[in-house]
Amino acid sequence: MLFACIGMDNWGRIKGGLTSPGNTKQIKKVKYSADLAEFLGILFGDGNSYVKKAYKVGVYAIRIVGDSRYDEEYFVNYVKPLGEHLFGICGKISYSKTRNAVILSFYSREMVYALEKLEFPPGNKINNKITIPSWIRNKKLFLKQFIRGLLDTDGSIFRMSNKDFG
Repeated sequence: MLFACIGMDNWGRIKGGLTSPGNTKQIKKVKYSADLAEFLGILFGDGNSYVKKAYKVGVYAIRIVGDSRYDEEYFVNYVKPLGEHLFGICGKISYSKTRNAVILSFYSREMVYALEKLEFPPGNKINNKITIPSWIRNKKLFLKQFIRGLLDTDGSIFRMSNKDFG
């Protein structure tokens, strides 16, 4: 079943918001899968989880940034639909005006919390000392997909010269 990001604009107006949970976007139940492992690999490479709390409001976002010259098709046709399928919420593609960057954003408190439970906490990845989650390390298929996502965003392969082996 494909997830469609349409018809979501009018969801709380019918009952005047009386039975509405507010603007909290509910996500699909997250299940361990190869797709989820790959999405986490992408996040470990070029993604971040962001939380900014203020009085009565907060911003909760998952962002993945790539080079718009080379990564746009990958973001639009692969990463965005993957995230939408896994979490059941719409992603937003935007472009930087000052640099060659394509930005995929998911705005959801529930998604941020779900990823935190999957060992991808909000904030700086280096300061948080993130590591590959055990549920990924312990299953070969999940590890393979995680590495695929990581290499797609931060990896490179090159031939070493004979000097490097001497």
